[in-house]
Amino acid sequence: MKTSLIIRDEVYQAARHRAVESRRTISDIVETALRDWLASDRKTAAHVFTWKPVRGRSVPAVNVDDREALYDVMEGRE
Repeated sequence: MKTSLIIRDEVYQAARHRAVESRRTISDIVETALRDWLASDRKTAAHVFTWKPVRGRSVPAVNVDDREALYDVMEGRE
């Protein structure tokens, strides 16, 4: 299946460099990573997102129209 992904430039360049070194394609590397992630214990990957219920109105932590700011919050870089 053909698909499109949004990947940060520095991540893509590092993956591209590793792909060339290992004589593999980016597609092969992404597929292998996804297979490994899907096969791993769900509990190890579950720590990425933590839901925190909040009562009442609160100020949003990030403007969802700003993709980079949203990634920063989601990846804990804020």
